[in-house]
Amino acid sequence: MVWPQTSLSMLTRLRDGAEQRCWDQFGALYRPAIFRFCRRLGLQDADADDATQRVLQQVADAFERRPPDLSAGRFRSWLSQVARHTSLKIIQRDHRHRGSGRSEVLQQLNAVAADEDQLQAMWAAEERVALYRRAAAEVRGNCTPAVWAAFEQTSVAGRSIEQVATELGVSAGVVYASRSRVLKRIRHLVEELMRSDTDDHRETV
Repeated sequence: MVWPQTSLSMLTRLRDGAEQRCWDQFGALYRPAIFRFCRRLGLQDADADDATQRVLQQVADAFERRPPDLSAGRFRSWLSQVARHTSLKIIQRDHRHRGSGRSEVLQQLNAVAADEDQLQAMWAAEERVALYRRAAAEVRGNCTPAVWAAFEQTSVAGRSIEQVATELGVSAGVVYASRSRVLKRIRHLVEELMRSDTDDHRETV
Protein backbone atom coordinates (compact mmCIF):
# COMPACT_ATOMS: atom_id res chain seq x y z
CA MET A 1 0.00 0.00 0.00
CA VAL A 2 1.24 3.53 -0.69
CA TRP A 3 0.29 6.92 0.61
CA PRO A 4 -1.34 8.94 -0.73
CA GLN A 5 -1.94 6.78 -3.78
CA THR A 6 -4.25 4.88 -1.45
CA SER A 7 -6.57 2.31 -2.95
CA LEU A 8 -10.26 3.06 -2.98
CA SER A 9 -10.83 -0.32 -1.38
CA MET A 10 -8.98 0.79 1.76
CA LEU A 11 -11.05 3.98 2.05
CA THR A 12 -14.19 1.98 1.45
CA ARG A 13 -13.31 -0.37 4.30
CA LEU A 14 -12.90 2.64 6.57
CA ARG A 15 -16.26 3.97 5.45
CA ASP A 16 -17.85 0.60 6.17
CA GLY A 17 -16.49 0.45 9.70
CA ALA A 18 -13.16 -1.33 9.30
CA GLU A 19 -11.30 -2.80 12.24
CA GLN A 20 -8.67 -0.88 14.21
CA ARG A 21 -5.84 -2.46 12.20
CA CYS A 22 -7.07 -0.74 9.05
CA TRP A 23 -7.15 2.61 10.85
CA ASP A 24 -3.62 2.00 12.11
CA GLN A 25 -2.51 1.39 8.50
CA PHE A 26 -4.30 4.55 7.38
CA GLY A 27 -2.56 6.59 10.09
CA ALA A 28 0.84 5.15 9.24
CA LEU A 29 0.33 6.04 5.56
CA TYR A 30 -1.12 9.50 5.99
CA ARG A 31 0.55 10.89 9.13
CA PRO A 32 3.93 11.83 7.55
CA ALA A 33 2.37 13.59 4.57
CA ILE A 34 -0.22 15.48 6.64
CA PHE A 35 2.63 16.63 8.87
CA ARG A 36 4.69 17.87 5.89
CA PHE A 37 1.60 19.51 4.38
CA CYS A 38 1.00 21.44 7.62
CA ARG A 39 4.66 22.46 7.67
CA ARG A 40 4.27 23.78 4.14
CA LEU A 41 1.39 25.89 5.41
CA GLY A 42 3.76 27.60 7.84
CA LEU A 43 3.48 25.63 11.09
CA GLN A 44 6.50 24.76 13.20
CA ASP A 45 7.23 21.12 14.01
CA ALA A 46 5.34 20.99 17.33
CA ASP A 47 2.29 22.73 15.90
CA ALA A 48 2.36 20.59 12.74
CA ASP A 49 2.41 17.48 14.92
CA ASP A 50 -0.55 18.82 16.89
CA ALA A 51 -2.40 19.60 13.65
CA THR A 52 -1.68 16.13 12.28
CA GLN A 53 -3.19 14.48 15.34
CA ARG A 54 -6.27 16.67 15.05
CA VAL A 55 -6.69 16.00 11.34
CA LEU A 56 -6.52 12.24 11.82
CA GLN A 57 -9.10 12.48 14.59
CA GLN A 58 -11.38 14.60 12.39
CA VAL A 59 -11.08 12.02 9.62
CA ALA A 60 -12.07 9.23 12.02
CA ASP A 61 -15.01 11.29 13.32
CA ALA A 62 -16.16 12.11 9.78
CA PHE A 63 -16.07 8.47 8.68
CA GLU A 64 -18.13 7.53 11.72
CA ARG A 65 -20.77 10.24 11.22
CA ARG A 66 -20.92 11.03 7.50
CA PRO A 67 -18.04 9.76 5.32
CA PRO A 68 -16.59 12.17 2.73
CA ASP A 69 -16.88 11.66 -1.01
CA LEU A 70 -14.38 8.94 -1.93
CA SER A 71 -14.43 9.50 -5.70
CA ALA A 72 -11.14 10.24 -7.47
CA GLY A 73 -9.61 13.49 -6.22
CA ARG A 74 -12.50 14.40 -3.91
CA PHE A 75 -11.13 12.69 -0.81
CA ARG A 76 -7.71 14.32 -1.23
CA SER A 77 -9.31 17.71 -1.79
CA TRP A 78 -11.42 17.28 1.34
CA LEU A 79 -8.43 16.15 3.39
CA SER A 80 -6.32 19.11 2.27
CA GLN A 81 -9.10 21.47 3.34
CA VAL A 82 -9.34 19.77 6.74
CA ALA A 83 -5.59 20.16 7.19
CA ARG A 84 -5.69 23.82 6.16
CA HIS A 85 -8.56 24.72 8.49
CA THR A 86 -6.92 22.85 11.37
CA SER A 87 -3.61 24.66 10.78
CA LEU A 88 -5.41 27.99 10.66
CA LYS A 89 -7.13 27.34 13.99
CA ILE A 90 -3.83 26.45 15.67
CA ILE A 91 -2.11 29.59 14.39
CA GLN A 92 -5.08 31.73 15.43
CA ARG A 93 -4.97 30.15 18.90
CA ASP A 94 -1.26 30.84 19.26
CA HIS A 95 -1.72 34.34 17.88
CA ARG A 96 -4.20 35.11 20.65
CA HIS A 97 -2.02 33.57 23.37
CA ARG A 98 1.37 34.86 22.26
CA GLY A 99 0.55 38.23 20.76
CA SER A 100 1.49 39.40 17.27
CA GLY A 101 4.63 37.31 16.81
CA ARG A 102 2.91 35.01 14.30
CA SER A 103 0.91 37.58 12.36
CA GLU A 104 2.96 37.03 9.23
CA VAL A 105 2.28 33.29 9.26
CA LEU A 106 -1.40 33.90 9.92
CA GLN A 107 -1.63 36.26 6.94
CA GLN A 108 0.20 33.75 4.76
CA LEU A 109 -2.20 30.95 5.70
CA ASN A 110 -5.24 33.17 5.19
CA ALA A 111 -3.95 33.98 1.72
CA VAL A 112 -4.08 30.29 0.85
CA ALA A 113 -7.62 29.93 2.19
CA ALA A 114 -9.73 30.12 -0.92
CA ASP A 115 -7.11 29.11 -3.47
CA GLU A 116 -8.10 25.52 -4.21
CA ASP A 117 -5.51 25.25 -7.01
CA GLN A 118 -2.71 26.22 -4.65
CA LEU A 119 -3.87 23.76 -2.02
CA GLN A 120 -4.04 20.96 -4.57
CA ALA A 121 -0.59 21.84 -5.89
CA MET A 122 0.82 21.57 -2.36
CA TRP A 123 -0.99 18.29 -1.77
CA ALA A 124 0.22 16.94 -5.13
CA ALA A 125 3.78 17.74 -4.09
CA GLU A 126 3.32 15.60 -0.99
CA GLU A 127 1.86 12.84 -3.15
CA ARG A 128 4.97 12.83 -5.33
CA VAL A 129 7.28 12.72 -2.31
CA ALA A 130 5.34 9.85 -0.76
CA LEU A 131 5.19 7.95 -4.03
CA TYR A 132 8.93 8.29 -4.57
CA ARG A 133 9.68 7.16 -1.02
CA ARG A 134 7.46 4.10 -1.38
CA ALA A 135 9.10 3.13 -4.67
CA ALA A 136 12.61 3.86 -3.40
CA ALA A 137 12.09 1.75 -0.28
CA GLU A 138 10.96 -1.21 -2.36
CA VAL A 139 13.82 -0.88 -4.83
CA ARG A 140 16.35 -0.52 -2.02
CA GLY A 141 15.23 -3.83 -0.57
CA ASN A 142 16.27 -5.51 -3.82
CA CYS A 143 19.66 -3.81 -4.18
CA THR A 144 23.04 -4.64 -2.73
CA PRO A 145 24.33 -2.02 -0.24
CA ALA A 146 27.01 -0.90 -2.71
CA VAL A 147 24.55 -0.36 -5.56
CA TRP A 148 22.18 1.59 -3.33
CA ALA A 149 25.04 3.68 -1.93
CA ALA A 150 26.13 4.55 -5.47
CA PHE A 151 22.63 5.81 -6.23
CA GLU A 152 21.95 7.54 -2.92
CA GLN A 153 25.28 9.32 -2.62
CA THR A 154 25.21 10.67 -6.19
CA SER A 155 21.50 11.28 -6.84
CA VAL A 156 20.27 12.18 -3.35
CA ALA A 157 23.33 13.55 -1.56
CA GLY A 158 24.61 15.21 -4.74
CA ARG A 159 28.17 13.98 -4.46
CA SER A 160 30.35 13.45 -7.49
CA ILE A 161 30.61 10.06 -9.15
CA GLU A 162 34.39 10.15 -8.77
CA GLN A 163 34.21 10.72 -4.98
CA VAL A 164 31.73 7.92 -4.47
CA ALA A 165 33.67 5.55 -6.72
CA THR A 166 36.81 6.12 -4.66
CA GLU A 167 34.99 5.46 -1.38
CA LEU A 168 33.31 2.31 -2.70
CA GLY A 169 36.50 1.05 -4.29
CA VAL A 170 34.99 0.72 -7.77
CA SER A 171 35.31 2.51 -11.08
CA ALA A 172 33.32 5.61 -11.97
CA GLY A 173 31.63 3.57 -14.69
CA VAL A 174 30.30 1.10 -12.11
CA VAL A 175 28.88 3.93 -9.99
CA TYR A 176 27.26 5.52 -13.04
CA ALA A 177 25.74 2.20 -14.15
CA SER A 178 24.46 1.45 -10.63
CA ARG A 179 22.85 4.85 -10.34
CA SER A 180 21.19 4.55 -13.72
CA ARG A 181 19.88 1.07 -12.92
CA VAL A 182 18.33 2.17 -9.61
CA LEU A 183 16.77 5.27 -11.16
CA LYS A 184 15.24 3.17 -13.91
CA ARG A 185 13.76 0.74 -11.38
CA ILE A 186 12.31 3.54 -9.26
CA ARG A 187 10.73 5.25 -12.26
CA HIS A 188 9.26 1.98 -13.46
CA LEU A 189 7.79 1.23 -10.04
CA VAL A 190 6.36 4.75 -9.71
CA GLU A 191 4.60 4.28 -13.05
CA GLU A 192 3.19 0.94 -11.89
CA LEU A 193 1.93 2.46 -8.62
CA MET A 194 0.31 5.35 -10.47
CA ARG A 195 -1.45 2.96 -12.85
CA SER A 196 -2.60 0.86 -9.90
CA ASP A 197 -4.03 3.93 -8.18
CA THR A 198 -5.88 4.97 -11.34
CA ASP A 199 -7.41 1.50 -11.65
CA ASP A 200 -8.47 1.55 -7.99
CA HIS A 201 -10.30 4.82 -8.44
CA ARG A 202 -12.28 3.47 -11.37
CA GLU A 203 -14.13 1.26 -8.90
CA THR A 204 -17.58 2.30 -7.81
CA VAL A 205 -18.15 3.10 -4.17
